[in-house]
Amino acid sequence: MMLGFDLTLTEDEEKVNNILMTLKDEEMNKGFETLDFLAAKPFVESKESIDKSPVFFDTPDDSCKWALVAELRANSSSPQDFDECLFSKLSLYDPDLESLYPDLNSIWAAFQSIFGAMDGLLYEKSGKKYTEIESFQFYHNVIENFTSTHSDRFFNVRYIYGPPRKVSEAKAWYYVDLVSRLKEKFPSTIAGFDLVGQEDLGEPLTSFIDPFLSLAAHDPPIPFFFHAGETNWEGMPTDGNLYDAILLNSTRIGHGYAIAKHPKLLEMAREKDIAVEISPISNQVLRLVEDLRNHPGSFLAADSFPLVVSSDDPAIYSSLDDEEKSKYQSMWESQWNNFIQNQLKSSKKLPSSDEEKKST
Repeated sequence: MMLGFDLTLTEDEEKVNNILMTLKDEEMNKGFETLDFLAAKPFVESKESIDKSPVFFDTPDDSCKWALVAELRANSSSPQDFDECLFSKLSLYDPDLESLYPDLNSIWAAFQSIFGAMDGLLYEKSGKKYTEIESFQFYHNVIENFTSTHSDRFFNVRYIYGPPRKVSEAKAWYYVDLVSRLKEKFPSTIAGFDLVGQEDLGEPLTSFIDPFLSLAAHDPPIPFFFHAGETNWEGMPTDGNLYDAILLNSTRIGHGYAIAKHPKLLEMAREKDIAVEISPISNQVLRLVEDLRNHPGSFLAADSFPLVVSSDDPAIYSSLDDEEKSKYQSMWESQWNNFIQNQLKSSKKLPSSDEEKKST
């Protein structure tokens, strides 16, 4: 059965669903006739059209007032140059992306350079350099302050410590020691451990089994949230990471792009209730798939496999315990109900009662 087949919609949710499906069918039928379909195009080419599409509900939030970057921009000699420079350092977006980065390795190199640009943004005018623990204390304080002042709309942030995977075993032991110390000092904020970066060129999980087992033996154990199988290859160490992620009881599998080629691993992951966190746009931009209609996530959804849909970097993944999930769900349902009512009020395509009767 398709993912979500057992959900029961309220009367208002059914109305909004009818609106959405009407718009979606119109867009799909037009794409079928003209072969001009947004999901079949690279995201960087289709983003402007996606923004204009009525299928995607846009409810911007203007409640947050951030000033520091604006002040920097206002004080710069050329605000336009400032914008272009900042955007180029923090984004891969470019209309000519395919020519700039013609293969998977070149676009990954550019992608990873963005993290270097963001590294070290925390600094003092005096030149003081902070340790990892001191740096994380700042993040922890910001999270606590923001949560306390926005408790009606914001629940919490959990941090999955994810250092680069292309390192030596000695460096991996350093990571293990650091995340253990972070977990002890910030137990409610540190969710667990991962390794990130291009899998095809990084070290496989098997290179770090001893450090990983030490985390599993930690009291309490530090959960894993491994990226695994972010590749088009089969029978290589990269998709072999899927085996080790599951055997190490990873709480989630990040990307898991290759898992559809391994029926037994799918079965094991389902039995262990391990969700796959798919990132379709990231997979397209980083050259794993051209047409999103062919993304393996569609197969997993059709098979009702547990999925999380993520934007990738920053990743979106729930590491809440059962009590926290219950509290967050109540908060989310309140916001969801407001969203449904807003869509009913603003939509110009609400089916008439006659149309609804015909559809039933």
